[in-house]
Amino acid sequence: MKMLNVLLLAICFLLTARMPAQTQEPKKENSVPVKSNQVQSMAYQLDGRALDERFVELFSSTNRNKGYKGTPYLFEEWKMGSLIKTGGDTIPNLELAYDVYEGELICQVKNAKAVLLDPGQVHSFFMRDGEEQLYYERHLIDGASRFLRTYPLGKGFNIYALQSKTVRQANNTPYGTSQYHEYVDKPEILYLRLGEGAPLQKVERNKKKFLELMGEYAGEVERYMKIEGLKQTKLEDLKKLIAYVAQVSQD
Repeated sequence: MKMLNVLLLAICFLLTARMPAQTQEPKKENSVPVKSNQVQSMAYQLDGRALDERFVELFSSTNRNKGYKGTPYLFEEWKMGSLIKTGGDTIPNLELAYDVYEGELICQVKNAKAVLLDPGQVHSFFMRDGEEQLYYERHLIDGASRFLRTYPLGKGFNIYALQSKTVRQANNTPYGTSQYHEYVDKPEILYLRLGEGAPLQKVERNKKKFLELMGEYAGEVERYMKIEGLKQTKLEDLKKLIAYVAQVSQD
């Protein structure tokens, strides 16, 4: 009997030794590296300061309670997007709000406080509005960092739009009195860049001065403007013009 027990134990030991050891399944990387409880540091050492919750309450409805109409923000709700740090790292899957009036970018991660980002840390950001993706780059305009709506047209030929808002004071409208101050859009200021490494230039409203910006392409641009009936002061027309210059520069 003892011999039988010893034999059974030996068989069990041999079977156990031949079984492959179980390997621990590797932990999957989180596709959203930003943790909600680390939003103030963004887990990427993005500098920012937590905002008072009242500052980012629902974008337009609370403004009426404060004597304001409209919104200082680009949109009246959070938009999903991503941002690119000055050093080149991309942070995806953020809820973003762009305060056009102050020129400030605000982000939050779900169930976390909103953070006002240091513009010096942000190279650019994307926001999704339905099917459209809006792209903004930070540039120095008149000595101040500003986010410019950017329209890449290839080969470093870009158009930029500086968006801004002002406040129309109560009881100061051309159509009567109003009990609210109102945020209103100001006309966009357009800039352009003609190729990689070229300087950012303000689009001149005067046609002659605009053509001077075109340099060696001035003659062809002027002819194209006449044929197509284009004006450099209209964004869609300017896109066609600069896309044409980008094409001509490659010929």
